[in-house]
Amino acid sequence: MMRESAAALLTRAQQAGAVRADASATDLLRLVHAISMAVAHPPVEDGQADRMIGLIADGLRYQPSG
Repeated sequence: MMRESAAALLTRAQQAGAVRADASATDLLRLVHAISMAVAHPPVEDGQADRMIGLIADGLRYQPSG
């Protein structure tokens, strides 16, 4: 169910031109898992999870070359 939901969300974002075409649902799920593991173990700074999500979102965002 999570993979299907991630794939549907990612497909819509890619069709809208908001997300890189080479990103996959597996990529997205692994990135979310990595964040959850990283912030589950102390010491965790305030806002660290939000900052990490922002970094990933910036990396996934479509950026035309040139």
